[in-house]
Amino acid sequence: MTPNDPPAGGATADRQAGVDHLVQRARAVRARAYAPYSGFHVGAVVVTASGASFEGVNVENVSYRLTTCAEQTALAAMCAAGAREEVVAVAVAGDGDAPCTPCGACRQTIAEFGPRAVVHATGAQGPVHSSPISVLLPDAFTPARLAAGVDADPAPASVHQPADRSGSERIPAQPPAAGPQEA
Repeated sequence: MTPNDPPAGGATADRQAGVDHLVQRARAVRARAYAPYSGFHVGAVVVTASGASFEGVNVENVSYRLTTCAEQTALAAMCAAGAREEVVAVAVAGDGDAPCTPCGACRQTIAEFGPRAVVHATGAQGPVHSSPISVLLPDAFTPARLAAGVDADPAPASVHQPADRSGSERIPAQPPAAGPQEA
């Protein structure tokens, strides 16, 4: 049983025990985060449809922009292990008591690998907030949407060529070639 399976009969207690175990693992893995700049430690565990699980932690960088979130680290570990099945559950635990929900980029990445995944967000202790990724990221940009754009007609000409509203000469599509350059 995976933490995302619907309850059947008396399975509600088993499902809750599975979610509790997953959340405890995410809380425990937080200790391995590399967060020397923010001091905010995050752990994540992703679970695939077959029940395989992969852990990740946030890994900060002094530039901040190059920081990797725990959810993305766990998904990268999944890919590095060769797993390509659907993600059905993600647990995310951050410092403090309040639930630590995934950032926008992580929501998009979770939706890529688990469009029906349930995200269980929590803090170091405290409540667990569980939501389908489709609720956390409505109208996600999906592979199907990308394919629809690739197969669609090109953008209207007005997107490619600015309209001439001044009555003067049209703006060229390409800038004029540069003259000779000094060495």
